Amino acid sequence: MNPATIDDIRWLRQRRRTATTESEQTAVRARMMEVAAYVEQRDEPNPLLLALIGAAVIVAGLVAGYLVHLLADAMWMWLNS
Repeated sequence: MNPATIDDIRWLRQRRRTATTESEQTAVRARMMEVAAYVEQRDEPNPLLLALIGAAVIVAGLVAGYLVHLLADAMWMWLNS
């Protein structure tokens, strides 16, 4: 089964609210159950990977902040020379 896109899920949610006949409601319900089953069977991401990405973002932010500090200091020294 192909995974549903966000647009497909939005369309299904809207269609669920606007379905008028029993057959439409049954078809939407069946498709939503397929999507839910697919989501349940997906592999969960490794929490260590998320922690490493978070640490890398923090380190990159600190390095960028330090480089901005060096740039500002160099500009200040240039203005006062």
